[in-house]
Amino acid sequence: MFPVSFSSALLLASLLIDQSADSTANSFKELGSLFLWGILGAICAALLVVFIWLKIQSKRDAASSDYVSINPSRHGNQS
Repeated sequence: MFPVSFSSALLLASLLIDQSADSTANSFKELGSLFLWGILGAICAALLVVFIWLKIQSKRDAASSDYVSINPSRHGNQS
């Protein structure tokens, strides 16, 4: 049991060391570009949602009329 846990700990330590040796200024450039594309993607998605919402609103306004009509024949005699 001890050799398995020791080899697992050794593997984990070597992976962490290898990962820290890889983190250079180049990875910061990648993070910056990911952040930039993420912001641009969020803005585009927000614009698309607003455009669709405005289209739905304009269809609702066109469907409604300017006056309200009450048809007395539908209500009948309610006394």
